[in-house]
Amino acid sequence: MKIKLKIKQLNAEEVRRGWVRIHENSRRGIPAGSLVKITYNSKFVRRIVLGATNKSPVSEGYIAMDEPTRKKLGVEEHKSKEFDIEEYKGVKKIGGEICYYWSHPDFPLRFSTRIAFIAVTLGFLSIIISVVGIIW
Repeated sequence: MKIKLKIKQLNAEEVRRGWVRIHENSRRGIPAGSLVKITYNSKFVRRIVLGATNKSPVSEGYIAMDEPTRKKLGVEEHKSKEFDIEEYKGVKKIGGEICYYWSHPDFPLRFSTRIAFIAVTLGFLSIIISVVGIIW
């Protein structure tokens, strides 16, 4: 769904956390904590959407995002843009979450996801080799 929002900077302690803040009335039914795909001019990011808090107030009609997210989308602060925001649901959510953590802006989460993927791949490979060894 297309939503026209003004861009705002996230607080310093929220930078590279992998989320954006959108006021509850501007989310159009997307619950807080949902994984969403935010698209602008064929560029997209996957982020968790959260609402306003006392420390991080976001008024209606605004989206608060950090600088890496703005750079990835190619947008500037304080400009009004129309974003296509799609919530991941069902089976699609599993793939979306894997991709979200694979390209997470916070290095420790991104690195541990990639190490886990390597470990799972090696585990499957060892099972296949064991099964082939037993059959042969």
